[in-house]
Amino acid sequence: MRTKINITILLFLALLSNSILSQTPGNINWELDLGGIIYSCPAIGDDGTIYVTSIDSKLYAVNADGTKKWEFVTGDMIYSSPVLGNDGTIYFGSNDKKLYAVNSDGTKKWEFTTDDKITATPAISHNGTIYIGSYDKNIYAINSDGTLNWKFQTNGSILHPPIIGHDGTIYQVSNDNNLYSINFDGTLKWKLGSEFPFPLVIDEDGTIYIYSLNNYLHAFYPDGSQKWKLKLTNTIDVENAQIVIGSENDLYIHRYSYGAEDGDQAFLFSVTKSGVINWRYKTYDDGLSNNKSLSPIVGNDGTIYVNGYYSRLFAFNPDGSVNWVKRYTTSNPYQLNYLDSTFSSILAMDKNGNIIAGNLQGKLFSIFSGSNSLAESPWPKFSKTYKNQASYFNKNYPHALVAENEISTLTGKAVLDGTNSYDPNGENLSYFWSLIKILQMVKFLLVIQLLLK
Repeated sequence: MRTKINITILLFLALLSNSILSQTPGNINWELDLGGIIYSCPAIGDDGTIYVTSIDSKLYAVNADGTKKWEFVTGDMIYSSPVLGNDGTIYFGSNDKKLYAVNSDGTKKWEFTTDDKITATPAISHNGTIYIGSYDKNIYAINSDGTLNWKFQTNGSILHPPIIGHDGTIYQVSNDNNLYSINFDGTLKWKLGSEFPFPLVIDEDGTIYIYSLNNYLHAFYPDGSQKWKLKLTNTIDVENAQIVIGSENDLYIHRYSYGAEDGDQAFLFSVTKSGVINWRYKTYDDGLSNNKSLSPIVGNDGTIYVNGYYSRLFAFNPDGSVNWVKRYTTSNPYQLNYLDSTFSSILAMDKNGNIIAGNLQGKLFSIFSGSNSLAESPWPKFSKTYKNQASYFNKNYPHALVAENEISTLTGKAVLDGTNSYDPNGENLSYFWSLIKILQMVKFLLVIQLLLK
């Protein structure tokens, strides 16, 4: 009897050991061959479904276990990342000039046509308005039913997602190198010019962080005035720069550049919110990697994950030390198939902390990271949230806007309209006066009046 118990314990320990070993950070959980190169950032649904686009003109829905759920075909290549509405609708642009809205079952809800291709990723506001930029130089505000609300013209093609601030302001960079601040009615609030083609992020206090062509990291107040700026290096040309905010409230900037000091290389920088460099680490060398996939992602334990050179994925501790690094090929680094295995997509993370990434061979991967979820930070990844919503109104705590509707009360005017309020579950909040509260107020006012007599 005792022998049988000992054998059972040994088998249990062996299974437990195998389970622990299988959970080594960097290990691949599963891979799925979708066929076309993946440049976009996957979006994660509430039920764990992964939505990803490919240059094979398709939007894919993939189950959390790595099996394909369905696919939706457009008329041209797709670089735009999918964005999920709170009702489950998937929004994305295509090179066929259209913004698509697709139901969670893979059927088309509606499409909106612009005057040129759309490679930028949309953003969604609290009230369901979808903002999208096009190569036709316009920013479009599209109602949730697919009709045009307004459009705003810049002087250059738009490649990056708009960002929605705390008060509903839309921030947009354009290939005219201007940063635009646009009111939610489509009028210009302010613009800063000549050096800002790269995407921005917004902090909890409304501070705007953005990298410039002349190698400065800038911090601006919401009114567009300068808070501080920091020159990182003396490189000649910056090809791309992506910023996220970590759980320790430091900024992480992954920057790819050409130039005399660094050569054709990329570095991950850690910078404090007051504009002081903590550390830097070289992640790319010799220009071998795809600079479109630069954006870091931060886990709930503070670990920073970035794509690296020679098909590597890096995991950094907040102090700049390497937590782990994994190379996802054994091919010769000078052969084409070596580069084809490089991760080409923007990194995403599911709600269990697994990294979701696509490569140049058209394969989608789920990789065990060691983190449990996204960081609870102001901007932990590209387009901010699991759903890629790029909006402060979609953070996981309630927000309310001042509505225009007012009614008369015993004490004057009061705002009672809840249609412009946002609930973390995606519901519109309803506000009403309780009859008991009104009677209590009347009684209180009568008592006060009697006391004054």
